[in-house]
Amino acid sequence: ARAAVFERMDDAIFVLDRAYRVIDANAAAVELLEPGERVEPGELSKSAIGRHPSELLSWWSAMQKPPAPDDPEPSIAMSGGQILEVQVTPFIDGRSGGSLLRVRDVTARRKAEFERRGLEGRLREQERLEGLTVLAAGLAHDFNNMLTAILGNADYLIATSPDDSERRASAE
Repeated sequence: ARAAVFERMDDAIFVLDRAYRVIDANAAAVELLEPGERVEPGELSKSAIGRHPSELLSWWSAMQKPPAPDDPEPSIAMSGGQILEVQVTPFIDGRSGGSLLRVRDVTARRKAEFERRGLEGRLREQERLEGLTVLAAGLAHDFNNMLTAILGNADYLIATSPDDSERRASAE
């Protein structure tokens, strides 16, 4: 059952010995090493056995910080158009020990996060503009009320002042 689970995992898993050399890998890891080739489960290429992942994975050297067993956060790697999380987890198995190197494709998740942030930014901008619109409408309403009072008083002055008065000319 463990072998079946190991082989069917979506994450690429490399089993490394204490010297960080590959001693086993699941089908997803084999696909990373030999894209498109049909390899039977559990049949890692003999040329990959005993080699460090940096020798096998072309994107390894381009990482800002290669993964280490004590890193709580995964390292990020770019491979073509893919965004990969890379993490090393040490293990002790009876007399021996080693590490599991997990490589997870997070491209879709990262793109979704980027799009979500963009949508949130647009929503904040829309809310800000809506607030400005409400403020401008309130100012226009208040200004209109003042103008109505001014025009009403001007009309009253025009109606109650003689035709040749200075007050009527100012009101007009």
